[in-house]
Amino acid sequence: MPIPQLRSKNQDFSNKRIIVPKKVSNWKKQKKRKNFLKNLLKKIIFFCFILFFLSLIAGVGAIVWYSKDLPDPNQLIKRTVPLSTKIFDRSGKTVLYEIHGDENRNFVNIDKIPPFAIEATISIEDKNFYEHQGFSLWGIFRGVIISKLEGKRMQGGSTITQQLIKNAILTNERTISRKIKELVLAWRMEKEFSKNQILQLYFNEIPYGSTAYGIESASNLYFGKSAQDLTLAESAILAALPQAPTYYSPYGSHKDKLIVRQRYILKLMFEQNYIDRQEYEEALAEKLKFKERRENIIAPHFVMYIKEKLSKKYGEKMVEQGGLQVITTLDVYKQKKAEQAI
Repeated sequence: MPIPQLRSKNQDFSNKRIIVPKKVSNWKKQKKRKNFLKNLLKKIIFFCFILFFLSLIAGVGAIVWYSKDLPDPNQLIKRTVPLSTKIFDRSGKTVLYEIHGDENRNFVNIDKIPPFAIEATISIEDKNFYEHQGFSLWGIFRGVIISKLEGKRMQGGSTITQQLIKNAILTNERTISRKIKELVLAWRMEKEFSKNQILQLYFNEIPYGSTAYGIESASNLYFGKSAQDLTLAESAILAALPQAPTYYSPYGSHKDKLIVRQRYILKLMFEQNYIDRQEYEEALAEKLKFKERRENIIAPHFVMYIKEKLSKKYGEKMVEQGGLQVITTLDVYKQKKAEQAI
């Protein structure tokens, strides 16, 4: 049998095809992909940084631009607020008639407002009131960005400070420019005033429906009592009104919605540890008694005579907005006896 020829140790392999293992080829592809993703990530980060920087410059520029003609928040303290004029009987305790223009407003100090009335409003309107500096970043995001994405008009989400600014200084216009002004003024106000001062301004300024501005007028309108005498359940009712005073009016067609919102506020107060379970359950069980809606005037002929005298002496504007406290000579007991005898 022929013996196969042995290969030489120096055999030339230059013309031979070398097969590279597939594993090495895949490794190179993976490395190339990783480098591509790494470079792409760097570009995205750089782009985001540039976008953030430009947005920051634009934001600061917008704030500076809109801030140049803004009013001073101190005007809330210095301005003349329209107050109702009250005509009393001879005792100075019974109100014969209350005179006011389009805004029925009665000033009340913060220390005369029950703590749970304040807490009810904070729980539903601005639970982080004592932590923020005038505005909420999440509130801004929800109110502006989400609304734009969903194609809806700008939502709420304003803090108590912002609501005060909107109602007392600015308009209710729903635009980004007005929102920027509101934010700047809210921040300034937080720097100028204490939280208690802001709350006092808020509770004397916010509309509660009809002609009632401020919690004192609202308490008298809906419950026939001073704000300092409000119960927890009644306080939750008043806290429910500012969001939509006409819609939630107890005299309108959505009284059931008002009660639902009141119960929700009580639930929030319980969850936020403002009230305990017993207070929560007692407030839910309380039967609410709303004041009958009628023009309250005692001894109308006498009162109109007094009003005429006041108008001649001080003018109509002073009588409707000056907050006069008029003690008359009328004895209510004798007046009622005389009316019954006729």
